[in-house]
Amino acid sequence: MINHAIIQKLPDDIFTRQQILRAARIVEPSFKETQLRYLMGTLHDSRLIVRVGRNQYKKVDKEPKKSIFTGAYSDAALLVVQYMQEQFPILSYRVWELSWLNEFFNHQLAHNQIFVEVEKDGCDFVFSALAGYC
Repeated sequence: MINHAIIQKLPDDIFTRQQILRAARIVEPSFKETQLRYLMGTLHDSRLIVRVGRNQYKKVDKEPKKSIFTGAYSDAALLVVQYMQEQFPILSYRVWELSWLNEFFNHQLAHNQIFVEVEKDGCDFVFSALAGYC
């Protein structure tokens, strides 16, 4: 609750750590400079402020926060991930599915496709191995 009171005392545009310290002292006169680091972490973790530059912060916009999308692998994709981990443990790769995009489309995709992105040097090996595996 004190965090929201501090936020209200800050300017609507960009502000500095010193301005946050001054706002904290207005809300709580006994606020010490040694408490500033903890306060900064709390304000940031609570998504009340965001860092926009060196010693530059601003209030988080009023619009609702959007959740971060994380796709859930299908059973077939999990088999591909497991195969890649076993056969190519040191190769850098990404596995994703076309069905993950359904959340963002007006019309749903009828067929799912699994994509495997690998570093350039491993493309031929992975393609040959997966072609024989599937």
